[in-house]
Amino acid sequence: MLTGAKIVRVSETKEGFLDLVDLENQLQFQRTVEGNDRTLIGCFSAASNITGILADDIATTLLLHQYGALAFWDYATAAPYVQLDMNPLLPGANEKAVCKDAIFFSGHKFVGGVQTPGVLVAKKSLFVNSVPQGCGGGTVFFVTATGHRYLKDTEMREEGGTAAIVESIRAGLAMQLKMTVGVA
Repeated sequence: MLTGAKIVRVSETKEGFLDLVDLENQLQFQRTVEGNDRTLIGCFSAASNITGILADDIATTLLLHQYGALAFWDYATAAPYVQLDMNPLLPGANEKAVCKDAIFFSGHKFVGGVQTPGVLVAKKSLFVNSVPQGCGGGTVFFVTATGHRYLKDTEMREEGGTAAIVESIRAGLAMQLKMTVGVA
């Protein structure tokens, strides 16, 4: 299926960090040459699973937002070891400018998180389609012979079918354990 998406790779510095100069050059190019009507999404790993290097998620998110791009962060490697903050504060910056648009991570990477589902945390503003991504039990408010209406609540509408209740509770307990023990 063609989506019109274009993947652009951003360089790393010799130290292994995301090259913010290259990112800004790519963003400028996409905005000036490719056009302002494109939705730009920056999707980066918060930490390398090879080197353990942590990305500067705040500076990167700020730069993405300066060019009207969305900031998505993969915390699969980092989530068990760092504080997760969708809405960090940066003195002197517009508070929304450093807020991540979405983060996602794997619950099974946490101590006690075996067989837990992945977790997506996203701003409600990203969910603009009133039709769920996949239909299943619990997504529809009503159905008649001539029509139907999906639920208005985004979370309920997007989580059709039988939920992994025990696994989800286990994920919550694993994250609670992390918060109780703390991060280094």
